[in-house]
Amino acid sequence: MWRNRTNVRFTAIDTKGGVTISSFDPVSKKGFEMRLPDNMEIPGDAKRGMWKAAKIGQAGEPDWAAQSVANYLGITYTKVNGGVWWWDRLRLKWEKIDMNRRGWVEETKAVDGEPVVRLSETWKMASREMFASEIISQQGWTAGVINSSGEMGLAAKTADRIESMGVRVAEVKTGQGSAKGCWVESLNKNKREMVVKIIMANWKCKWKENPQLGEKELLLFLGLSL
Repeated sequence: MWRNRTNVRFTAIDTKGGVTISSFDPVSKKGFEMRLPDNMEIPGDAKRGMWKAAKIGQAGEPDWAAQSVANYLGITYTKVNGGVWWWDRLRLKWEKIDMNRRGWVEETKAVDGEPVVRLSETWKMASREMFASEIISQQGWTAGVINSSGEMGLAAKTADRIESMGVRVAEVKTGQGSAKGCWVESLNKNKREMVVKIIMANWKCKWKENPQLGEKELLLFLGLSL
């Protein structure tokens, strides 16, 4: 059984038979389950087209589907598919959330004219409140995001996901050069911090030491795809 000794929020994205997000915070002892509308249109990661939530789990590998969902929702996550059956042992205050009733989606039409839904303007603020980890928010982390990948808008999209954790993004900019891959920089003693680990896992990044950073600072560099 997974044990959260760091008290950091745990979020799972399940893309089998539609998309369900399950998340809980061990500090507040509050959790929720939220199913995306089956006709929600989600941009596929790596520019692999548009997919409805009902079908995206069948369109590619589970990690790709979860990344696509996370990028669209602007969130970070801990696990892909399964692994949440034991949560009822934690005595959480559990809630099932309906995105339609909360006003977080709006109706539109796909390119072929078929009715679909997309996120509304109210979602961004709501997601930061829902997915922030209390203990991370209390620690006062700040981050910088530097995008050298050539993909327009990637830094801003990444900043939204990082801020959903409870980390303040102080800098977002376009970098120069042609470095490949992705890496996170922080102080040496912070390389095992859960904040750093979550970012490394979500963006599949390596870690580098940067002694010029403060104790609660990190930099995320997004380079060219390998």
